[in-house]
This record gives sequence, structure tokens and C-alpha cells, in this order.
Amino acid sequence: ALPILILMLQNNKGSIMIVTLIIFSIISTICITCISLTYSNINIASLELKNLQLKENALGAVEIVYGNIKNEIDNAIDSCSNSQEYISYIKRDNYKSFILNCKDISKSDLDNTTVELTNKTPFGEVKNFEFEMKVFAKENNYKKQVKVNIRIKNPWNEISTLQEDESIEDIDTEEVITKINIENNEFNNINEIDIDEIYEDEEDDTDSINGDIKTDLEDIKEVFKKYKLITIYNYEEI
Repeated sequence: ALPILILMLQNNKGSIMIVTLIIFSIISTICITCISLTYSNINIASLELKNLQLKENALGAVEIVYGNIKNEIDNAIDSCSNSQEYISYIKRDNYKSFILNCKDISKSDLDNTTVELTNKTPFGEVKNFEFEMKVFAKENNYKKQVKVNIRIKNPWNEISTLQEDESIEDIDTEEVITKINIENNEFNNINEIDIDEIYEDEEDDTDSINGDIKTDLEDIKEVFKKYKLITIYNYEEI
């Protein structure tokens, strides 16, 4: 009976060892799987964070370029007195000067971020200028590219719609334009006035009218600056 008991104990020890190994294998597999999932989640979170950072850099560059364009448009409005001068200001050097000034982000703290600004204005178009902007943000092996379209209106073609903008109620553009036309007509249609009186008062009248027209033109330019002339649309992440 004793040898049989010893044999049974030996067999049970073998079974316990096998069961222990199986349990250990299962636990090890579960631990490895959990570690892999945790590592993957960390990588995904890190990738999403990096993507968000690069996106913020790209959008920051878009905002800077928008500000540069706004400054260029304000300069164009201050420097120009009519539609043709405005068009020539933007088109100078085949758009090169305008594009270089607008895409300059060198004064910002955006590292490894570049801007590509391309003219897409159809030939002969005078009402709107079209541009395509691409922003490239990079950090180590991570890259982000953003593309937007930009439309710039010619304010001299927008005079008839300026009054629809509630933000410029303080100036009546139509009244300003009408005043200019009336004064010009009065200055040109003077054949009913005595020639001697015209000769005596011509210089004073001319200076007065030119002064009023200049003042009215400055008012119009201030209206232009308040009007939304720049539109960014078709945002796309590449």
C-alpha cells in the first residue's frame, strides 16, 4: 500500500507542476498584452499631441500671413486713389513683392514652418485677387501640411455694397461719392457764370473743391479699411 501512495504523490506533483506552468503562461500572456496595449496607447497619444502641435503652428502661420495681407491692403488703400492704382500696387513685379511681403513669417517664433503663397488670379480679373497658400510644419520625423485659398477684393469695385455692412454706419459712402460728383459737375458746368468773376475766383474755388475732394477721398479710404476685403476659405489638411 505504501508504494502505491508514494506513486500517487509523485503523479500529483507532476500535475501540479503542469497546472502551475499553464497558469504562469496565461498570466504572462495577459501581462504582455496589457503592456503592448499601454505602449500603443502612449504612442497614439503622443502622435495626436504632436499632430495638434504642428497644426497649431500651421494655423499660427496662416494668421500671421493674414495679418501681413491686411497690412499690405491698408498700404495699398493709403497709396492709391483709384481702382487701377490699387490693381497695379498688388500686381507690381508680377505679384512678387506683394507675395514676399505677405508670406514673411521670419519675425515669428515658428520654427521649421514655411509658407508657400501662389497667385491663382485669372488673367484679366480686376474685382478679386485669388491666392493659394500652403503651410508646411515639421518637427523631427513629424510633418503637417495645411492648404487654404485666399480671396482679396478690390474695394473700388465694392463701393455700391459698402452700405450693407453695419460696421460702417458712421459714414455714408453714397453721400460721399455723390458729393464728389456734384462738386465736379459744378466745377465743370460753369458757362452760366460771368467769365470775369470766374477768372478772379478760379484759383480759390479750385483749391476749395480739390480740398473737399481730398477730404472725401480720405473718408472713403477709411471706409475701405473697415470693410472685409480678405476671405480665407477651403481649409484643407494634407
